[in-house]
Amino acid sequence: MVNSISKEKLIKYCDFAIEWGLILFAVGCAWSITLTQLGFFVGLIAWVVKMLTEEKKYYTKTPLDTAILLFIAATILSTILSINMHNSVGGMFKTVGLMLIYFFVSNNVKSLEQAKKLVLLIIFSATFESIYGIIKYWTGGGWKLEGTFSLSLTLAEILIMVISIIIPFLINFKNEGKILSKRVLMPCTILISIALVFTFARGAWLGIAVSLIILGILKSKKLILIFTIIAVIFICVASFFPTSTLGGRIRSIVEPESNFERICMWKSGIEMIKDHPLGIGLENVGQLYPLYKMPEAYYPHQGHLHNNFIQIVVERGMLGGLAFLWMIFCFYRWGVTSLKKASDEFLKSLLLGFLAAFSAFLVSGIFEYNFGDSEVIMLVWFLTAITAKSVILKSST
Repeated sequence: MVNSISKEKLIKYCDFAIEWGLILFAVGCAWSITLTQLGFFVGLIAWVVKMLTEEKKYYTKTPLDTAILLFIAATILSTILSINMHNSVGGMFKTVGLMLIYFFVSNNVKSLEQAKKLVLLIIFSATFESIYGIIKYWTGGGWKLEGTFSLSLTLAEILIMVISIIIPFLINFKNEGKILSKRVLMPCTILISIALVFTFARGAWLGIAVSLIILGILKSKKLILIFTIIAVIFICVASFFPTSTLGGRIRSIVEPESNFERICMWKSGIEMIKDHPLGIGLENVGQLYPLYKMPEAYYPHQGHLHNNFIQIVVERGMLGGLAFLWMIFCFYRWGVTSLKKASDEFLKSLLLGFLAAFSAFLVSGIFEYNFGDSEVIMLVWFLTAITAKSVILKSST
């Protein structure tokens, strides 16, 4: 290969493929998993080819590497100990493969300017998906706003993270002449927020509520006031329009019967943990669930347990659960420490957005296994990597 084409040209082509891989990922993250995966795989292959061609490791160590690698190790161990390794091997490759997004992005974003462009592309991607979803919904596209996704919940999970990223730029970033300005971001926020409401995803609503509270604590108390106003509006809708779809979904957040099946699943998961403290392996919940189904539960089969923490401990065991909690702790410790040290406006806004977005993801994950949703977790790793690399780039200047 190197004989037919000079090393310099090959490396140049690899750099081009990496750059456009990142762009395709950001453009497709809110509406096309095909485009997102294409960008990732093209960029990843180009990165590997570049390293092999130059016989040089293009690797940048980040403060989060150890925690992520520890969780990967726990995932691999749970596969070795799986009750059905045939099922778990596929799940392991999928999980670890998606986690490579973090290492690919953190090693190939080369400047803060590139990071800004990628963040902007993510915001625009979510905005255009929201516009499409709103049009589709209001022209008879079903009772939930789904956009291009098969599940409204997947779209909602993505939207709460993007809103969380946008808000700090609205309240913190002062360069009005730049494209990351209030005049650009405010319409995006409104459109994405409207789309989020009509996904009727209750867990995502709670996620964005916690995101606003965290941003209020870390940056602006006005956001807590905004959260309070929104909460009052939601309560009024639920009280005065109880039979409407929106009112019904709001009321169901606190109605025990609407959450009954989830609670049954969580109880079943706890029983699985008691019997399998080392984990059952990935993709095996569906196999065991009928044996652990609560007598009062309605559905006899479940593929996952609608809770990140319970699902991860069931599959990866207590060690995997501890690795997951350690990874979360490391993310927050690093994020808060970096925020305290940051002086650059873009970096402060990005760190605030990351902490809020990650919190929204985790809160929503109490009610849904969003860690296992490819579209959602790909965006989590992408945002985490961009933020981590931006901190490194700024500290090196």
